[in-house]
Amino acid sequence: MRKKVWSVTVAALLWLGLLLSGCGARNSPERIVGRYFDAVKAGDLEEAISCFQPSVQKQYQAATSLSDSLLGTFGLNVDSDALLGGLVGMVNSETYRDYEFRVSSVTQSETDRATVSVDVQMGAGQSVTTCIPCVCIGGEWFIEK
Repeated sequence: MRKKVWSVTVAALLWLGLLLSGCGARNSPERIVGRYFDAVKAGDLEEAISCFQPSVQKQYQAATSLSDSLLGTFGLNVDSDALLGGLVGMVNSETYRDYEFRVSSVTQSETDRATVSVDVQMGAGQSVTTCIPCVCIGGEWFIEK
């Protein structure tokens, strides 16, 4: 009897460990996209950048360092926003503060890739749906760019 209880306990702990270590519900494509749009509405650039895959985060850091270096050394102002495809401008813009973002669906194409559809309400009856690709890296979901 003890052997059976022990086996069931070990199996349950292994299952729980696998669930928590993988790309699970506590960190889902839906949640990372929600965090991103919350950051956009709040104008929180650092939080918005943290939602993207690590390579994009490194590009942002490199663009910021380059811009600061060129400004300090040569007095040149490099548009780091242009280097990041307009991301900085979007987060810093007041335009998006009044928009409403709602996840309408999540389609998981592979265990490490998903697409999140987001309905964007722009006011005055205007709305659009956009699709955000996501990727799971090292057990954590990110927006893929």
